[in-house]
Amino acid sequence: MFNTVKDAANIGLSLTGRYSARYRDIWIKRAAWVEQEDKTLIPQWSRTHNALIIQVSKAAGSSLKAALFEDEKVEAHCPASAYRAIDPDFYAQAFVFAFVRNPWDRLVSAFHHIRFKDYPYNRTVVKEDFSDIEDFDTFLDRLRGFAFRHKMLTRMHFMPQTYFICDRTGEIIADRICRFERLQTEYQSLSEHFPTPKALPTINTGKQASKDYRSFYKQDWAVDLVRSMYARDCDLFDYSFELAS
Repeated sequence: MFNTVKDAANIGLSLTGRYSARYRDIWIKRAAWVEQEDKTLIPQWSRTHNALIIQVSKAAGSSLKAALFEDEKVEAHCPASAYRAIDPDFYAQAFVFAFVRNPWDRLVSAFHHIRFKDYPYNRTVVKEDFSDIEDFDTFLDRLRGFAFRHKMLTRMHFMPQTYFICDRTGEIIADRICRFERLQTEYQSLSEHFPTPKALPTINTGKQASKDYRSFYKQDWAVDLVRSMYARDCDLFDYSFELAS
């Protein structure tokens, strides 16, 4: 039986406070660099439509950007707290929204994306952390170790979703939370706030997407481990292992 549930939960919860403040400050410092790279943190689309998407990693962010921003180069995965600090006046009056995803499903997707999609950032993570991890079973087993689990929870694709959406006290600072499980329906409903003329494209979907995420968790301890790592996500967004939609 997995015997470090408490420390896993404590690490996950601490990210909302201590780590979210740290990464918010990093993003604030990155703002000038992003502009020099011919990108932007707050896209012109957001200023035109008075709306801002908080792009949670592995929750359809790439598809949403492709549908809404067209060719505009936008830096991904900036947390809400950093947006608010960078331009508080805009943030205060904009419609701020985000998509969240079942944590068990998201972890499967994040692992396969990092391990098998050949992007520069992914190659770095694979070299540093996944060089001897070829499958999800091995990854789950490695997560039982405190040091590896802690490191993964500070990697962008594995961070709790609350990191992106909440302030350092754990309070949601977005106007609307949409569900990945109802992606197309939620997307169309956003037309109340801004035009949604394009259908959402399918981007960064791995081979595992055709399988039920629950099939990747073969033992009870693995289900409990993910519940503990992402306890705040599960509670705040009302997710359980069996909740597929």
